[in-house]
Amino acid sequence: MGEFADFNSAWDDWVDMENKPTRACVESKLAKPEFLVEVAVTAALPSKAGIISTDKAAAAVGPYNQAIRLADGMVFVSGCIGLKPGSGEMAGDTVEVQTAQALSNMREILAAAGAAPSDVVKTMILLEDISDFAEVNTMYKEFFGEGRVPARSTFAVKSLPKGAKVEIECMAVAP
Repeated sequence: MGEFADFNSAWDDWVDMENKPTRACVESKLAKPEFLVEVAVTAALPSKAGIISTDKAAAAVGPYNQAIRLADGMVFVSGCIGLKPGSGEMAGDTVEVQTAQALSNMREILAAAGAAPSDVVKTMILLEDISDFAEVNTMYKEFFGEGRVPARSTFAVKSLPKGAKVEIECMAVAP
């Protein structure tokens, strides 16, 4: 284990002390002292997740963040509803107005994370009424454009926060 002091010193210089990985080292001298077996196990460094927040989009209405960005560029945007930034009031009563505001909020949160709608890889849409699917789908298509559009799932739910008619969340890979 004499070389471990040198190893530990080099380790401490290399590792981010705020986010230390898990490490275990074991030395075993088998049948003969000259047979030295050293096993080192190191877990991957933990991902540094950054909180994304912008006042250009409606604030979170509960104990969560607008988005989280991982060190590898993955961005997870919380569900956006049709709340106006600043006031926190619903943008309107129709699914069209609420969808436009939800998508605007999502665009601003993506921008705050260094991403754009073209970087989105997956969305989930929650609708209070599945009969609103066609209207929301038309606005969704306009928002993402033609060509490479994200994977998507859409569900009808019993109710949404603040009486919203639509909620949209997404995952993106920022450049």
